[in-house]
Amino acid sequence: MEERIDIPDLDEINDLGSAKFLIRHLLKMLQQMQETIEGLRHDIQELSRAHHGQKSERVVPVDREIRKSKRAEETPEERAERLEKTRQKREKNREKRRDKTPTEVVVHEVLDEMCIACGCSLDEATQVADEVTEEYEYVPAHILRREHRRERKVCACGQFAVAPAPQRVVEGGIYGPGLHVRTAVAKCADSIPLDRLAKGFRRAGVPLSKSTMCALSDAVARKCSWGAISFTVQQATSSRWQTACSS
Repeated sequence: MEERIDIPDLDEINDLGSAKFLIRHLLKMLQQMQETIEGLRHDIQELSRAHHGQKSERVVPVDREIRKSKRAEETPEERAERLEKTRQKREKNREKRRDKTPTEVVVHEVLDEMCIACGCSLDEATQVADEVTEEYEYVPAHILRREHRRERKVCACGQFAVAPAPQRVVEGGIYGPGLHVRTAVAKCADSIPLDRLAKGFRRAGVPLSKSTMCALSDAVARKCSWGAISFTVQQATSSRWQTACSS
């Protein structure tokens, strides 16, 4: 509990000792008030960030604060070691990304026909190793219309032979399995609303309604459910499970 004193009338203070005593207590109260103001200011900033800040700013990760405090206390040798580990980690991630990402090679030919130094023709110049740089590009997904043409033949006797029909997710449906999976993953795994997903399909040139995408997601859910049930029944009726149950 903070100590409180009654401030007397300044006209009643006649001696130097009483004046010094009052000044000391006033300075102590001032220091306490400054500390309280700083604490309230920090609380206001935290509440403002929690209510009005971006989602990534609302909660300060604890590990980030720990790393920040450790970096403030590290020596130059420790800082150099940390930067070297970071560089090695980035290089390893870069190599992993390079190995897993499909690569498209774009060849840029020399446009100059004559050497700018001596003026000789570059047709007879010696070919050396290419200068290679890399960039990662996003290729937008696209939807195509796939036309299935089933071959038909007719025998001399008049009998027709027709190629088998392609398998469909839904009997008689016109949407392929990739479109079914894309809709279900975007809705369930990526939490993308169907209205926003429909806008993306419209930009791709395929206007799909919300009800259609709901039907696509429902078809995937039904297929997955029946697949899980069939797998469970198959496992339960296998000889391994029967042996385990009998024992």
